[in-house]
This record gives sequence, structure tokens and C-alpha cells, in this order.
Amino acid sequence: MLSLPPVQKLLQQLPVGPAGRPKAPLGADTAKEVTSPVLDSEAGQPACYSALRADELRPLAGPEPAMATDTGLARRHDDLKEMLDSNKDSLKLEAMKRIVAMIARGKNASDLFPAVVKNVACKNIEVKKLVYVYLVRYAEEQQDLALLSISTFQRGLKDPNQLIRASALRVLSSIRVPIIVPIMMLAIKEAASDMSPYVRKTAAHAIPKLYSLDSDQKDQLIEVIEKLLADKTTLVAGSVVMAFEEVCPERIDLIHKNYRKLCNLLIDVEEWGQVVIINMLTRYARTQFLSPNQNESLLEESTEKAFYGSEEEDAKDAKAEAAPLAKRKPYVMDPDHRLLLRNTKPLLQSRNAAVSPCRRPGCPQGHRWCLSAWACDVSTG
Repeated sequence: MLSLPPVQKLLQQLPVGPAGRPKAPLGADTAKEVTSPVLDSEAGQPACYSALRADELRPLAGPEPAMATDTGLARRHDDLKEMLDSNKDSLKLEAMKRIVAMIARGKNASDLFPAVVKNVACKNIEVKKLVYVYLVRYAEEQQDLALLSISTFQRGLKDPNQLIRASALRVLSSIRVPIIVPIMMLAIKEAASDMSPYVRKTAAHAIPKLYSLDSDQKDQLIEVIEKLLADKTTLVAGSVVMAFEEVCPERIDLIHKNYRKLCNLLIDVEEWGQVVIINMLTRYARTQFLSPNQNESLLEESTEKAFYGSEEEDAKDAKAEAAPLAKRKPYVMDPDHRLLLRNTKPLLQSRNAAVSPCRRPGCPQGHRWCLSAWACDVSTG
């Protein structure tokens, strides 16, 4: 006869309850039914759990509150800060790529500003580009910290790379602190004379920012605008016309000597630059050229006569009207006016709806056709 294991012998000796579950012997101390330690809430920590380590128990626990997520983000930002503080450019570049990706996804990375701004003087050109991308985004929010790096931004204005020079000017113009207005003014003047058209375009974009910060600089900014209006590159034309419209739209005399050049550059300017230039040239044409319909209105007024009138009165009126009509010359379109119409005609085929001319049958101003889709709202001169 086979002998049973000791555990089975012990189970046979225990009394069996109605459900086939072993019962504990009734005594003075124990009068409750024996239950599983896993199911018993008063049994404390299960014996099977005591053999597990703390890191093995973590997945068994339920989801932690939102504080854990914030802690994880802070921990991840700590990793990025360590990478930015390292001496290896590869780690810095990887950290900046992650930070820019966070910004692109709409996540807040402003707490990394102190760690990022320290790398603005990094010699690695790729790291420096990404650092300036970050600073352009958060320089206006973290003005106090950005002010500490003003000297670094000024050195960036003299960098051999045109992208770094433009980015340094863009960051400098994003710091909305009146105390640095002279520094910004000097930087814009230097950038307006830069060899790179991209840097000159950035200078044109910085002009309205400085004007909104300190309108007392208007006279100096007009000098810069006048200089940039003489620029012959299509990359600068749209930006400087936008600066002209925002700072000194009443100074139409600045357009006189650049009018033909702007008309000839119009077809090659970027689409949104075309919108700005067309708006300005439309206003210029309506205030500087004669209206083609002016003589027609005069003729209509002169042909109106009284319904009842004698022959003598008709003869006098005929003599009085003959003299002005003889002196009046037929309308001849100005060559500069014709130049504008000829250069804007190809824009009828533009794919940008803001550039293509108005084709609405019920124009509010009664125009036969307009130079742009929103020119109908501009009152005729």
C-alpha cells in the first residue's frame, strides 16, 4: 500500500464542512472558518506577495493619480537637462531635437529655457540652429532670462552663417523690453545692410515689432524702410512693403522712385508678398493717376439740357459748351498706370485666391474688375 504524502495525511485528519471546505478546530481562540489569505481582507499582506520584490509589485498596483504623470514629465525633463549640460554635441543635438518635437506637438517646454539658453554659444551649428528655434518661441515669455543672454545674441548677429544672424535678430526683436530698444535699433540698421537677402528680409520683419514697442523710433525706422525699398531682390520686396504699410502708409513719396521696380518685381514675389504689394499699388494708383471714367462723367453732365427751352437759349448754351469741349483733350492712360495693369494681368491665373483679381458680378464699388479680391473694399480715389 502506497503511503500518502504528509500534506494529504494532514488534510484527511481535518473535519470537512458542508461545502467540502476544511474547518478549523473550534476552540477558545479560533472560532472562525479558515479562508484563503488572498480573499481575506483582514489577513494582512498575502504570503505569496512577500516573496516578490518592490519593483515586481509595482505593475500589480492600480493606476496612480495624475501626480505620477507630472513626476514622470519632470523626470524626463531632468534627463533632457542632463543631456544639455553634457560636453558631447551629439547628446545636446538629440536633446534639442526632442525639445523641438515637443514644441511641434503643442507641449509646454518653457521650464527648459535656462538649460537651453546656455547652449546658444555652442560651436555646433546644428545645435545652435535648434537653440534659436526654441528661443524664438519662448523669448517673449521668458524675458528676464533672455536679457541675460543679450551679449550672446549680439555676437550671433556677426556669425558667418546667415541663418544664425537672422535667428539672432528674430530673437532679439522678440524680447519686448523697452530698455533694449537702442540695441534693437542698431541691430536692424546693421541687418538692413547685410549681404544676405534673407537677413535683410528679417530686418524688415523686425521693423513693425520695434515700432509697436516704441513709436518714437519712427523717423529712424522710416530711413531703414527707405533703404530697404530700394532693394532689388524679390525676397525683400513683400516684407518691406508690409513694414511700410504698418509704420508710415502716409509717406507715399517713398514709393515714387520705387514704383516701376515694384511693378516689375510683382510677378516673381512670393504669393503673400504679392497680396501686400497689390494692396499698396492699388492705393497708389487710385490716388496718383487720373480716373479713366472722369471725362465720361463730364460728358454726361454736359449733354443734360432743359426739357423746355427757347431757340435763343439753346444757341447760347451751345456756344458756352463749345469752348470747354474744344479745349478738353481725350483721356490718355498714364504709362505707369498701364505698367501696373500689364504686370498684374498674369496674376489672374494665380492659384492663390487672395492674389487673383475679383470676379464678383456685384462689386460694391461698381468696378469692372479689381486688382485683388479685397480691393473692392478700398474706396476709389
